Amino acid sequence: MLAASFAKKIAISYDEAYEHFPQKLRGKVALTGNPVRKDLVNPAKEGSHEFMDLEQNVPVIFVLGGSLGAEKLNDVVLSALPELVARYQVIHQAGQANIKPVTDTARVALEKNERRYRYKPFGFLSTLAMKMAAGAADVVVSRAGSGSIAEIASWGKPSILVPIPEEVSRDQRENAFAYARSGAATVIEQNNLTPHVLIAEIDRLFTNPKARTDMAAAAAKFAKRDAATVLATALLDTALEHEG
Repeated sequence: MLAASFAKKIAISYDEAYEHFPQKLRGKVALTGNPVRKDLVNPAKEGSHEFMDLEQNVPVIFVLGGSLGAEKLNDVVLSALPELVARYQVIHQAGQANIKPVTDTARVALEKNERRYRYKPFGFLSTLAMKMAAGAADVVVSRAGSGSIAEIASWGKPSILVPIPEEVSRDQRENAFAYARSGAATVIEQNNLTPHVLIAEIDRLFTNPKARTDMAAAAAKFAKRDAATVLATALLDTALEHEG
């Protein structure tokens, strides 16, 4: 907040962020959204199921575990796997540091499961693979970093957000609930996250197609697809004002 006093312009990702600034600074504040890598703005529209080796008529859950605080989310997904693969396909980006214990645990959990092929774990997804996974996904389960939310919104996908607890990251919790208030997501706080709760929320969305459609529309409306251009233009304008 100290730096804000000296800033010429202040960019924010959510309307609610205005409340963090005193009245005297709000004239500097603009809602720009969070930039998304150009290559990830649009999910793949064709070929995603073939690329990710997915069945055509089975719903797809895309889990973005990330790296920071991914263990709890990964553990719950792994515990839920036997029930999840009975009805869904699961693409799971578990984080590069976590991929061996995740795959080892999944192998044991699904050893005798005839649908074990429906679980697709990855430590890291390349840009192309991320676009393909996003294109195939029907619902995204993710942590609530501002970058992750911006990507999910740009894809126009319904999501379930599990923010890192407030004592670790207050920002993620605020991000998650700000996004959920737009109608684009639901939030499960980590203290409430269990395999049963996660499965119940996923099932709720897939038994209510209108809920998913409404969430997808809200996500697309929330997305600020020109955020990078707006921010770059503001930086250039400011630099040119000080030229010479």
